[in-house]
Amino acid sequence: MSEDTKITPAELEKLKATYGKVFRVTFPDREEFYVRRLKRQEHRKIVELVETVDIKFRNDMAEEKIVETAVVWPEIGVDFVSASPTGYVPMLAAQILEVSGFSKDVNRVEVV
Repeated sequence: MSEDTKITPAELEKLKATYGKVFRVTFPDREEFYVRRLKRQEHRKIVELVETVDIKFRNDMAEEKIVETAVVWPEIGVDFVSASPTGYVPMLAAQILEVSGFSKDVNRVEVV
């Protein structure tokens, strides 16, 4: 990750002021993402949405919607899911669910 793609202290403070607790997720290639907790209503909406699609697409769609909802930095575009390395979306979704209280087996770092 190059220096120009790192979050600045001012950006981080703005995110914390907007979302409260913010968590850093760092992948082995050192790419960083900052995520927030899902709100209960957001999670419920995602569950309701994925129940309307074919069962074989539900898990992928849920992960994508979780990531689109809770990644707060960097800004991810519409092509993020198709362009990201294999495993990024499921791992980000797992991290987001962990910090949101839905699972317990994923490591995360709270940015204080």
